[in-house]
Amino acid sequence: MAKRILLFGDSNTWGFTPATEVRYPEDVRWSGLVKKALGPDYEIIEEGLNGRTTVFEDPVRLYMNGYDYIGPCLLSHFPLDLVMIMLGTNDLKQRFGLNGWAIAEGVNRIIDIVKQVSATTKDSGNPKILVAAPILIGAKMDLSPYAAEFEGIKTHEMSKQLGPEMKRVAEAAGCEFIDASQFAQPSDKDSIHMEPEGHAALAKAMEAKFRAILG
Repeated sequence: MAKRILLFGDSNTWGFTPATEVRYPEDVRWSGLVKKALGPDYEIIEEGLNGRTTVFEDPVRLYMNGYDYIGPCLLSHFPLDLVMIMLGTNDLKQRFGLNGWAIAEGVNRIIDIVKQVSATTKDSGNPKILVAAPILIGAKMDLSPYAAEFEGIKTHEMSKQLGPEMKRVAEAAGCEFIDASQFAQPSDKDSIHMEPEGHAALAKAMEAKFRAILG
């Protein structure tokens, strides 16, 4: 039976093309590339949503709260062998006023829900959990089409907190961890989303991580 992996993320999991608001095709976005690389012994379930936060209600955009959706999402896709959580970029928007610690604690609440729902559902598959720190916000955010939502170089520096803070949360919760910023960078076009080469690099890293976790 194929091993089932749920990818729970935001626009960089969805495959957002920098500054264009269109989606990369499956053979370009990292989720599609990793699906092809893993082959028929693995099933990849893409659950990326543009603008998704960890646990915070967005006063500008509806339906962005990852905490509200993860439970129904899990129940819809069980059984699962692995749940990957890669969120935090949208929590860095200035309207939330958060730091790396608070964003990582948001991921921690999602981890709690994954564990709780899995423990109470017979066909959950008892999935393992992989926390993935997102790529950094680019240093040229002031020039981004989305500059008004962030705080320029301050947000770039704040994004550097996510890797260490999410590693802390993952280790405390007994989860696996990977830092996407070690493998891919944001495009200079919008300082948020990846170019095709970033997707390719991240796919390679994720393929290795998924195999290491699931065998």
